[in-house]
Amino acid sequence: MGRHVVALTAFVGALAAFVGCSRDSDSTPASPRDRNLYAVFHDRNVVLTQLEKPTAVTLAGVASRETIASDDPDVVSVDASGALVAHRLGVTRVRSIPNPSSVLLVEVRDLRDLRIEPPAVHLRMRESAVVRLVSGGKPLEGANAEWSTDDPAIARADGTVVRTTARPGRTLLHARLGNAVAETEVIVEDGSSPRLLAPASVRRGQIGHASISPPPVGFVEWTSNRPRLLRSVGGGFLEARAPGQAEICARFEGKQQCSTVEVTR
Repeated sequence: MGRHVVALTAFVGALAAFVGCSRDSDSTPASPRDRNLYAVFHDRNVVLTQLEKPTAVTLAGVASRETIASDDPDVVSVDASGALVAHRLGVTRVRSIPNPSSVLLVEVRDLRDLRIEPPAVHLRMRESAVVRLVSGGKPLEGANAEWSTDDPAIARADGTVVRTTARPGRTLLHARLGNAVAETEVIVEDGSSPRLLAPASVRRGQIGHASISPPPVGFVEWTSNRPRLLRSVGGGFLEARAPGQAEICARFEGKQQCSTVEVTR
């Protein structure tokens, strides 16, 4: 059996039930058992991995078959401890038995082509960036992945937030979901180092502009590897001439930085 994931998305309906304020239309206060269950339903938005056998994740210590139930146990069932167990691809709903209006939408789908976006993270000291996991071209929002970096002295991962730490350098960022692993490079530069800032795209017939920040000392030489598509006209200005991708480069202070720019129709 391939790798699968279970995507749990909390419905926003019946908000009063989620926070344990009421049960159905009755004004009787919910019991502590119900309040715990509603809080879990309100807060959970995770992705669970399924490998060769079902994977269970407990919703709450008080959850059990007496308090939650699945509309389609063949897709996702609830075991005696109240854990959700994924069995096959499909979609179902998990409901609160005391209050059926409290619902989680559960999807079991393939976990394939796992990757981290963006493909590389560029930061300066004291900066941070947000990344995301993508599987099969679709974002895995709320995925309960394990995030780590090879060198925490350069950058650390606080979930999907990558933060610089003690020094500049390069390290790898890893995300693990079950046995599936994705990685991307994190590049941390000194805050004072000039950096090429270029537009991701320029529409054909328009003029784009690239720059170096902070401005370097001395002359900057601008070039394009495909001037028939994107021509450098000096000063960082770029003439978009035909659709396609071109690489622009800026040479300054004895070094060169490049960036890919797409010319759109």
